[in-house]
Amino acid sequence: MKAKAQNRKARVKRRKISSVEFLKLLYSNYFRFGGKGLLEFRPIKGKGGILRSIFSSIENIKEILPRIHQLNRVGYNIYFSVNPRPLNKKKQQKYITDIICIWVDVDAKNFDGGKEEAFKHIRNFPLKPNIIVDSGNGYHAYWILEKPIIGRTEEQTLEVKQIMNGLITSIGADRQRKNIDSIMRLAGTLNTKNPDSPKECQVVSVNFTYYYTLEDFEQFKDVSFSHEEEDEDVDLSFEGIECVVSNKNQYDAQRDVQKLKVSPHIKRKIIAGSLQTENGKDKTRSGRDQGIITGLIAAGYNYKAIKSIFLNKYLKCSDRIDGDIKNLEWDVKSAFKFLARRRRILSPSEKVIYDIENSKMKPREKIRAMRSYIIKDLLSSEQSVGIGYKSSSRKIYYFFNKEQKILVDTESEDFKHFLVNRYGLLDKDLKEILRAFQASIYKDGEEIEPHIFAYFKKDTYTLYISNHDNQIYKLDGNRIALVDNGTDGVIFEYRPSYIPFRIDLEKIREMPNYFHSGFNWREFATSESSLFRHFVSRANFAREETYNLSVDEQMYILTIYFYSLFFESLLGEKPILCFVGVKSSGKSFIATLIGKILFGNCFFPNHLSDSLRDFKVMLSENSYVVFDNHVEG
Repeated sequence: MKAKAQNRKARVKRRKISSVEFLKLLYSNYFRFGGKGLLEFRPIKGKGGILRSIFSSIENIKEILPRIHQLNRVGYNIYFSVNPRPLNKKKQQKYITDIICIWVDVDAKNFDGGKEEAFKHIRNFPLKPNIIVDSGNGYHAYWILEKPIIGRTEEQTLEVKQIMNGLITSIGADRQRKNIDSIMRLAGTLNTKNPDSPKECQVVSVNFTYYYTLEDFEQFKDVSFSHEEEDEDVDLSFEGIECVVSNKNQYDAQRDVQKLKVSPHIKRKIIAGSLQTENGKDKTRSGRDQGIITGLIAAGYNYKAIKSIFLNKYLKCSDRIDGDIKNLEWDVKSAFKFLARRRRILSPSEKVIYDIENSKMKPREKIRAMRSYIIKDLLSSEQSVGIGYKSSSRKIYYFFNKEQKILVDTESEDFKHFLVNRYGLLDKDLKEILRAFQASIYKDGEEIEPHIFAYFKKDTYTLYISNHDNQIYKLDGNRIALVDNGTDGVIFEYRPSYIPFRIDLEKIREMPNYFHSGFNWREFATSESSLFRHFVSRANFAREETYNLSVDEQMYILTIYFYSLFFESLLGEKPILCFVGVKSSGKSFIATLIGKILFGNCFFPNHLSDSLRDFKVMLSENSYVVFDNHVEG
């Protein structure tokens, strides 16, 4: 149970708290219970500029701090020991016997909303920290133990580390600040990481309503963590697929990512830097990167392949690592250890396949048993994971995942990865199981013609637009609603190269309606709408005397063409828009801009193929396609 702090009222300090006051608040319980350890101060300046540590007892802090602050004024960042050091001044974890608190370092760069969102993650955590420090680029939070651990046991050490690992996941904290020998930036000093723009590191909240016990953190513990995992070092030269992602340009980088044998969600996170999980929840950048790296290692990629992704300026997942090799190495080692731990625990579906593979059945019997179980698990039972669909006209078999609300082609690498990941299948078994799975859909699957981008349902006068993930925007003329893929029997096929988007429905309600009585072009063109300002007006149209169409008329045609893309299901033929002009007149730019607005930055133009069959396939398989630089003759 949380224990009420004696002789202290709950309060939030408004005045600046000095370094001495901060340390006395943090260490007060420790010395009250007879702790004898020392405080360590570590001055660090830039890369490699580390001075010898300075040690002090709590009684001598006032004598030491003037020297500490002088070093800070000449550019040294000042760090202190969260947990006291032994009297022999040894700093390594194995020599540190006393633990005074639970702590986290929450870095603003791990959140899209920066420092404000980082603070919100701490503030919304159910257990309120006793002290919160603004470190300049993020926040530190400290939960002081009611009874500090003096002379820790192995069991207590493991419990603290399980709590620290759990808080990292719950709050989105820095993984490098979880060890018992951790140092943190000292409150009451300047953060001089950027010498040209130093920032104050200061206490922003003090609340001593409660002290805490380890039991208070029980629900947040990562009980799967073990000492063995921590003690094992990871050799980054581990074997794996050496697939280097190109850093020549954005197109080549994204093309190489699409070839990776990982789930479509991981591809999205790599390309777009998305923080959304498969369940639609938001992750921190740190959590996102761990998910990507874990997925890559699980799929068999080596460190060189991972490095080519996270150091690639054309991929959005590089926004947190930002060239920091040390940080990347730490993340890779953490992911490697996590996978090693996870492989010791089979999921229920993996266990069934594992038991079949290790049974005394003959090889053919094993394959039949695996096929039977997988088809039942995915398609044929009341609790099945998905539904099988077939398109007889296109000769394609689909799997609709009921949990993720995603429709995938069973021949796609994404679906094969799903099978391997869910059941731990070996490559030698995958082909035969996939063939049996498709045969089951051929026999019992429902007929479907999936949509790609948008679909208009005439009988209900409703427009459905895919958000390129697992949801649909449903427009019925009165309101816009975000619903699951598959709602009203409308299913969109998953395209990993399309970037997911979200619409702020509140802002949409405030926008003018240009369609209240037909399309009001004049109001659209003069009201500076976003579509007109960012798209239509940017086209470099020829004057009337050249093509017998005014600039206004050409802009009108372009706008109508853009809107027609949402109503392909109503049109008998696919409309074709042709831009004609001299080199550098902006033809490719405006045509490609349409694709980027609708499908994201992964959209690029294609070159026109000499094959009529290839041309027809491209038109039929895509809602919008650009053919660039076609010269007649």
